[in-house]
Amino acid sequence: MAARAIRDALLRLEPQLQVALYDPIERVFPFFPQVGNTGLAVTTRYLRFVYGKAWRGGKSPWVRWVSQWEFWQRSLPEFQDGVVLATHVVPLRMALHARQRYKKNWRVYGVVTDFGAHGYWPIEGVDGYFVAHEDVREDFIKRGKNPEKIHPTGIPLRKGFEPEEGWPALRGGGVLQVGILAGGVYSGAYTSMEAWLRNFWEALEPCQTRVRFTVVTGNRETLRERVRRLSRRTQLEVDVQGFVSDMVGFMRGQDLLFSKPGGLTVAESLACGLPLGCLRAGAGAESANVSFLARHGLFLDASSPELAARLVWRAMEDTRWLLTLKDTFRAIGKPDAAEQVARMVLGGLE
Repeated sequence: MAARAIRDALLRLEPQLQVALYDPIERVFPFFPQVGNTGLAVTTRYLRFVYGKAWRGGKSPWVRWVSQWEFWQRSLPEFQDGVVLATHVVPLRMALHARQRYKKNWRVYGVVTDFGAHGYWPIEGVDGYFVAHEDVREDFIKRGKNPEKIHPTGIPLRKGFEPEEGWPALRGGGVLQVGILAGGVYSGAYTSMEAWLRNFWEALEPCQTRVRFTVVTGNRETLRERVRRLSRRTQLEVDVQGFVSDMVGFMRGQDLLFSKPGGLTVAESLACGLPLGCLRAGAGAESANVSFLARHGLFLDASSPELAARLVWRAMEDTRWLLTLKDTFRAIGKPDAAEQVARMVLGGLE
């Protein structure tokens, strides 16, 4: 999503520009994203300590070894001069190796899409980094990187996440609108999402006329049908949706959101001033995102159904708290990150 947001921003600023959106790993192995997500789910669920340690330290030789494979590098688009922006560390290393091997005149940048920098990101030879926040910039500096090369632009988001002025605390005649993102990889809270929802809704049955839920299951059709069956057993008003193409519109329609704390979701919530209740975080990036929210007084713990229900009750009973929370989220958000990145890249090309 971040890569698409940058591409769209570049083309808005320079419609004649040649921009290629490219995933070298998926190009060579189309099945890799599904396998990778499954492996990540298993690792983060059953090997949390091992994964967290590797994420912080970045010592695994696997990343360096894989990125040097020549057939990966040959799959990169053919151009001699220009800019490469990589939103993952493996393609970033691929671009660096290809630049050296094939004598390309590339400027190579990393785009960090979480609120913490894992140990694999700092690499010699990178021309610069675009990071989510000043906190992440400080992390890079502590790791020995040149401050002038670390740009805290925010995580690039699609157009439309700019907040509206005077966003009301409650929509629909005083009914609290609560969104739940229940799709994503098979890890963290989602391995027990149905049980979480059942207990969550049971705790909120007494306020059935004061709250409305929208559950998004993404591409997981089986989960969508199971959640629909579950929603019929409650007296609460629940709308279950599958893949939502208009995430901006969905978020603008909510007063409170529950989701795993992925970097993009956190960035979108901050940008549009939507308080985020965090489901159980996985090791590594998700835990770093939670730490970021906690440092700024924005962490809302929804790791259990009981804690999530308390947040809903408070939002219904204390609208001033909810409004203040929305303003605080909005103040930290960076909705124009994609355009900032695009302008900086274009400025360097002149």
